[in-house]
Amino acid sequence: MSEEGKITVSEFKIVVESFEENQKKIVEVINYRFDKVDGRLVNVEGRLDKVENRLGTMEIKQNRFEVKTDSMMEQIALLHEGQTEIKAELRSGLKDRVTYSDFAKLEKRVVRLENKVA
Repeated sequence: MSEEGKITVSEFKIVVESFEENQKKIVEVINYRFDKVDGRLVNVEGRLDKVENRLGTMEIKQNRFEVKTDSMMEQIALLHEGQTEIKAELRSGLKDRVTYSDFAKLEKRVVRLENKVA
């Protein structure tokens, strides 16, 4: 500086050149960091795609499960209907049938009567 508070043109050029160099360094650093961020974003996008695919397959599996569950519920309902019919038949049939112990008593009685007659 020649006079107080005044800058010469050459000094101004030096300041501007220094500023430009510093600005270039800052831009290089920012670009480097953005490249790193871009790489990370690509990784995140890849992971999100995988998650999306997994969710899609899970949804398909859930739909298959729901269909299987519905068909299983229908089969269970049919089995339940069959069970109630069988139970009803057994109840009505059991009333007409003799138990084994009753049959054994009857057989002993018949044998005694046959022995008395003979």
